[in-house]
Amino acid sequence: MKLPLSCLVLLVSSVFAESTKMLEQWTFSETDGTSLSLMLSDKGTPLASVDRPSARVKDGKLWVDAEGEYDSIYLINEFAGKPFSSGVYQVNWTFTNAAFAGTHGVKGKANAGFDIRDTGDTRYKGNDDVVLGGVRLSYEKKAIEIQYQDSLQERYTEIALVDRVVLPEPLHVRILFDLDRSGEPGSMQVFLRLGEEEEINPLADGIIPKGVQLKGFRLTQQITNGGSNWQQGDSVGMDNFTLSRVAP
Repeated sequence: MKLPLSCLVLLVSSVFAESTKMLEQWTFSETDGTSLSLMLSDKGTPLASVDRPSARVKDGKLWVDAEGEYDSIYLINEFAGKPFSSGVYQVNWTFTNAAFAGTHGVKGKANAGFDIRDTGDTRYKGNDDVVLGGVRLSYEKKAIEIQYQDSLQERYTEIALVDRVVLPEPLHVRILFDLDRSGEPGSMQVFLRLGEEEEINPLADGIIPKGVQLKGFRLTQQITNGGSNWQQGDSVGMDNFTLSRVAP
């Protein structure tokens, strides 16, 4: 289901906006320079348990760039409350900014986004985690790809494309996880909206693992590992990372 976003915006999604109840949200309203462990949700949950110099609050957003000595961010935490084992849930956030002029200049690559997980018996370690699915921005070869991962995709796969070095408008990401249909096609869906364009549904048949629980999330950023070469001065902004329950 690989389509350029410039074509996708011509299609009107047939899926209506679901009625949701917000369960937890990070708005990144802390003062500029606030680190990951002090970025708190409305339930008091930090975005991560440790800090990285390449991630901070800036202008009311989660800002990631290539500052500091780390080659990547792979930081896991759990949502507040008990694990969710049934029902339909929505995770959404906005890529407010993305600029890769420096990375473009060296023909490099850069990745950033979130994935959602069953964290098993460990809160911060990923050794016993099961990934439900995720979405990230990936810059490479003069374009910003929107990529997804689900239980069938070991590697992130392109579902849409913005043929620019700079994201022209905010990109709104919405992922639905249907725990009652785990193991079936359609148990994960991805919706995208660029600026004020129509929302589109480029992934309608994603699959989450059978019997999985929704417990946590992981912030990911690849700077130099995995073939990446994110240049200083390039950055991605994210905002309003939110977990909601979809009304039955």
